[in-house]
Amino acid sequence: MRPRVIALAPVVVAAALATACQQPGTSHKSASTEATTVYRLDNGMRVLIREDHFAPVVALQVWVGAGGADESDHEAGVAHVHEHMLFKGTARRGLGEIAGAVEGAGGRINAWTSWDNTVYHIVLASRHAELGLDVLADAVRNSSFDPGELDKELAVVMEEYRRGRDRPGNRLFHTLFGAGFREHPYRRPVIGTEESITGLTREKVLDFYSRHYGPGNMELLVIGDVDTETTKAAVARLFGDFDQGTAREVERPVEPEQTELAFESIEMSVKEAHLAVGFHIPAADHDDTPGLDLLSLVLGGGESSRLYRRLVAEDESATGVSVFAYTPPDPGMFVVTASMEPGRTVEVYQTIVAELAAVRQGPASAEELVRARVNLEADFVFRSETVQGQARELGYALTVHDDPDYDDEYIRRINAVSVSDLTGLAGRYLRPDNMTVVSLMPEDAAADGRLDHEKALALSAPLAADPAGTKGAATVVAATAVAAAGPAAGPEPGRPADTEPDLIRLPNGVRLIIQEHHEVPVFSVRIAMLGGLLAETRTDNGISNFAAEMLTRGTELHDRRQFAAAVESLGGGIDGFSGRNSLGLAGSFLSSRFAEGMALFLEALLHPAFDADEVEKARRELLLAIRHREDSSSRVAFDLAFETVFPTHPYGMTTLGEEQSVAGLTADRLRGFFEERLDPSNMVVTVVGDVDTDRTAELLAGALGRLEVKAGEFVAAETDPAPASVRSARHSSDREQAHIVLAWPSVAVDHPDRHALSVLDTVLSGQSGRLFSELRDKRSLAYSVGAFFTQGLSPGLFGAYMATDPSQTGAALEGLLAEFDRVIDHEVEGAELERAKRYLIGSHEIALQSNSAIAEEMIFNELYGLGYLAGRDYARDIEAVTAADLKRVAGRYLALERRSEVKVGPEATGPN
Repeated sequence: MRPRVIALAPVVVAAALATACQQPGTSHKSASTEATTVYRLDNGMRVLIREDHFAPVVALQVWVGAGGADESDHEAGVAHVHEHMLFKGTARRGLGEIAGAVEGAGGRINAWTSWDNTVYHIVLASRHAELGLDVLADAVRNSSFDPGELDKELAVVMEEYRRGRDRPGNRLFHTLFGAGFREHPYRRPVIGTEESITGLTREKVLDFYSRHYGPGNMELLVIGDVDTETTKAAVARLFGDFDQGTAREVERPVEPEQTELAFESIEMSVKEAHLAVGFHIPAADHDDTPGLDLLSLVLGGGESSRLYRRLVAEDESATGVSVFAYTPPDPGMFVVTASMEPGRTVEVYQTIVAELAAVRQGPASAEELVRARVNLEADFVFRSETVQGQARELGYALTVHDDPDYDDEYIRRINAVSVSDLTGLAGRYLRPDNMTVVSLMPEDAAADGRLDHEKALALSAPLAADPAGTKGAATVVAATAVAAAGPAAGPEPGRPADTEPDLIRLPNGVRLIIQEHHEVPVFSVRIAMLGGLLAETRTDNGISNFAAEMLTRGTELHDRRQFAAAVESLGGGIDGFSGRNSLGLAGSFLSSRFAEGMALFLEALLHPAFDADEVEKARRELLLAIRHREDSSSRVAFDLAFETVFPTHPYGMTTLGEEQSVAGLTADRLRGFFEERLDPSNMVVTVVGDVDTDRTAELLAGALGRLEVKAGEFVAAETDPAPASVRSARHSSDREQAHIVLAWPSVAVDHPDRHALSVLDTVLSGQSGRLFSELRDKRSLAYSVGAFFTQGLSPGLFGAYMATDPSQTGAALEGLLAEFDRVIDHEVEGAELERAKRYLIGSHEIALQSNSAIAEEMIFNELYGLGYLAGRDYARDIEAVTAADLKRVAGRYLALERRSEVKVGPEATGPN
């Protein structure tokens, strides 16, 4: 279940909430929605069916009204164990067959557990909707809870627990909620503790199931390309006779009012410091919740927000900041997080307090409130592009608000919030006696730079001052945007729902690809140019990423602050990007703001300022990111794998660059590099969504048609020779898990073997793939394990990744090698091959639901020489792969004696 968390959080926030509270977003109903039907079966299960025929995809979800907060202390983590065990087999489907049935139909199956819900989720092609419902019903109703499988899965959960312990974000949030909640079960991590997990038994698991998994405590959602009456008949057949009894409601303890500042400090073997500041706030259904969401955006929603502007853009004291209002069914928490160098922790904390005190004393501006409203509403619209987004939001609306149309009520309520209301909310909740502070520091951080309880309390004094009164404060009611830059140039009414994409070549070589989709009132625009790592050397490594970062840090017309405010006032987003093969710019906007959005997008592309001061600010942030790379062991492992396989080729470098190379890049060098890459002969633009083709083409031709051809054809660097023997690399780190990567050079994006390698990757990956089945399901060696396959203009990598207990490294590596040896020596059986092919084809269909995904596929297919419509041949190409093809490519590319082997972790990983 996802409380309404709107502000964009940095990696530290996303990582922390991913396991314990993976949270659905919010969305308006798309224009293609034809019907929403809500009813109850006789057994009490509530069913919601929504028809949406934009894409041939359906999302199926069962929301169980029980999570971590419904447990007792001695069974902490049992709800999360149910999430794992319901996929482990039933009387009809054995181990691996539940995931195999879904993935064999081209679908994806997963689950998540929060404090308040456990959700089982399937998304697949709508032609297989009844199969998906059958699998979901079988798993929820008939899980066998086999004792042997439970023991093995508890070992897997322990690996997941250790993975969380290695992640600063998880540690930060578990500590924040543990310190902030003294009585309420939100104090416990959803995954449980090491002691509670090891103490779980089959009896405890079955007891929790019998108490909570009754149909009256479940919501079934079916969203997508389905027929309501046909679906109702299938639901009645599969769920109608489900009689598990009545779920027993748990009376949760009421959290006593906090009366003084709470403080906790923790240490980890990391480079970067982190802060979390939390304040108790009401539950989701409280009248103050919409205003608190708006307040979170004013403070931390985007680059124009107060805390981001002050901490990151101006003072440069923090590398990231986030603010969100966590409002579950019970009272939650208003959370501010920041990451920084260890020596600046006290300074950052003091600034956070100062900004919170300022919003208590004086009202937000009308512009800030309008911008927050626009972004909240835009977020709803963008999330409606996929059936998964709709299902997650509808599940939240049903389980928390008992209202599938809650979005409409929510919009009405945020439109009624005034700037004086925001001041009142800040005064009511952002108080020192309602405050919990957590400091996460590197183990070797200097003592004088640490925040302690005494300092935190003393520096919180500005929040103790009486808040300002609200009489006479300005009020803004209408959720209109800041003055528009010009008339909208969206589509004309009555246009067809879809058009074929048009490829338009400008005289100077720029290729424009435009496709109209009018179901959702949004559009996505992308521009990509050849470059990225392939255009870099060791001396300027990181220049592509650096240049892309600068595109939105000010233009010749607007400084950084003005540009961010202009973009966010439209409810849109613009971001530079770079990778191994390309760099460019991506934007998404509401179609009603087409003219303004496109004007800002083209301004960033054609007139970036590369301001010297902003270059220095960006350089400092990038250098810190490079120094802090070791905080993610998995990232270190993959970087080391690329470096080991490609010792001289550009793919062996990292996209961030290295300290020495980034330190030497000047503003003029960055500008010159980007202008060199801005070559129309190597440039593709895609616009997909609710637009008019002719007007869009005219606008882009006028803006881009004057670009001059530069050096001409882009030539990729020659690849390194394949290893002649085993290459080994090892990196020591003081963490609870070891990380293993096996890697081999593979093929380029246009090589005919790429389809067979994609199928082989899928045979090994996924919940029904060989690595998951053998090494996780059967041997419990890992929580995270899978294969990977990267492609580019030059040959990429094929390999496998695994995170495991350091004591199990030898067994894990042996298991990985055995599975690769098996695909080399033996052909993949027919059923397994067909499952992999169906999964790839179905995943491709699922992925292409949003305008941004469609735009991205077409732009890179065209840029890399495959043709913008190459995706239409994908299913045919995958279907053509044979078992002999898999054995051939495995033997050709995956010779064990020529592998690269990377280990990252504690000393227990053993010698190379």
